[in-house]
Amino acid sequence: MKPPNPLTHRSVSLSIVALLVWLSPAVPATAQTTGIIEGTVVGANGFPMSGALVTLTGTAASRESVATADGSFRFADLAAGDYVVTARLPGFETAELQVALEAGATRTAQLVLQVTYLFDTLSVVAEEPRIFARNFVPESMIRQQSTITSVAAVVDNLPGVSVQEGDAYGFDDWSSNVAVRGFQVTISEAQIGTTIDGFPNGTSDYFSGAKANRFVDPMNLASVEVSQGTADIASRSVEALGGTFNYLTSDPAAERTYTASATIGENGGERFFMRVDTGPLFGGATRAWIAGVRQEATDWVQGSARNEREHLAAKLVSAHGSLDLTSYISYDAIHEDTYQRLYSDSDFRANPRWDRLVGDWPGVPYLNQFYRPGWQTRRNNTLAYLRANWAQSELSSLSAGIYYHRNRGRGDWLPPYIVDLVDDRGGPESELAGYAPIRGGAQLGLIRFVDGNGVAVEPTPGCTSSYIFNYYGSGGAAVDPACHPGATAVQSYRHSHYGKDRFGLTLDEEWSATLGRAGSALRAGIWYEGSTRHLGRDWHRMLDPTLSFKWDEQANPI
Repeated sequence: MKPPNPLTHRSVSLSIVALLVWLSPAVPATAQTTGIIEGTVVGANGFPMSGALVTLTGTAASRESVATADGSFRFADLAAGDYVVTARLPGFETAELQVALEAGATRTAQLVLQVTYLFDTLSVVAEEPRIFARNFVPESMIRQQSTITSVAAVVDNLPGVSVQEGDAYGFDDWSSNVAVRGFQVTISEAQIGTTIDGFPNGTSDYFSGAKANRFVDPMNLASVEVSQGTADIASRSVEALGGTFNYLTSDPAAERTYTASATIGENGGERFFMRVDTGPLFGGATRAWIAGVRQEATDWVQGSARNEREHLAAKLVSAHGSLDLTSYISYDAIHEDTYQRLYSDSDFRANPRWDRLVGDWPGVPYLNQFYRPGWQTRRNNTLAYLRANWAQSELSSLSAGIYYHRNRGRGDWLPPYIVDLVDDRGGPESELAGYAPIRGGAQLGLIRFVDGNGVAVEPTPGCTSSYIFNYYGSGGAAVDPACHPGATAVQSYRHSHYGKDRFGLTLDEEWSATLGRAGSALRAGIWYEGSTRHLGRDWHRMLDPTLSFKWDEQANPI
């Protein structure tokens, strides 16, 4: 009896919003002039030998495969002829079998591996696999992190790497920092490159790009290649001053698989995930998966934040002889109420459980600017790529790819003033008169309070501010309503709109050679990218903000 597949998970049905994205290149049906050679690799005791390297050679084709968990292998679309099937596994003798294949036929072969008995000195050296100064994050390290956290958290345990986030779930990119041996990614700096399956993410800083958590979900992550230097010149990132993170998405499973999970955490943390692996399609040459995620949480300070994330992704791989095709698409939509940084050690020691934002509406413009729901971010990211790998021979290969990235979003803030752009010569402030918006121009000053005629007023001479707020300081008499008796406070609501469209092409050729006992590889490549960035701001004024505060989401969509 065939043992159950440990990768297959069935769970209680979960309510999840998912958009099914289907990727499938047109693949013609297998012609009747070709055949199939399939079979299993087993040991002398009959148990399957997973991981064995299976090689097929013949006058019409030469291919390689790796035996699956049940020891099976399969070679399709083979021309009629004579073939030799060979199985190898360290510690076992090589097994070989000749197979004659007729047109339209399917031949089954079983290769039995016998244990090899050797008496010699054996040296075992434990070392992380490294290629071009890279560290590979193993599956065991990925499993240490909860799936409700950001995908960036899986590299935090590597030597020389530090990931800092505003909350345990990694929701907020505004307060997230990544550092590698002194190089870092912050709000405005991007000194570490990021790629997704080798394709660039389009910078990682807050204002003009996105981090890897906007393109890959932890449940769909296979590994991360971390280069802590600039030795790997093939990295497609212009930011790689201090290294590169290459996040690798998992390939579709060999069999049809259904995976569902639910995670519940503190501070309203909820995450629902579902993934479907199709198994073999179109005669076994193609496999795919599609996954959807719904995640939300509030902040750890007062529970006033609204953080939501929806993520949809799909991947398809298709093998046709020496040609392998891979396609991937992801869509990520987030609504984040921001966390703020602590800028000094004294701030942290004063109250380590407070980031200096507030969850209750203060009613004073200078304090209203720290209202957490006013510091919100909404962003959508769509990334898609198609890559073709062609094994020209055992010593050379060619890879070509195309990709597209669309970034759209908005960041909000509540400035405790209205910008003065028109000199009204002591008359009513035209910025408050409901005229058409003024676009551009020099800033003449800031309007904070106006009298009953709409004329800007200054604080009472000699007035001392009656309140203190230790984030930006007290602000002085200019921001205190007590120093403006009879005046009306004014405030603005700002939207900063972000957008970027990127399209790129990649082409790589690699030649390998063996010199003595060492192997060498020569690589040549071309990378082209064209991008367009969009940036704009909308300002909305608020009169007497001490009375009420209301979001107008329909009038100001993402």
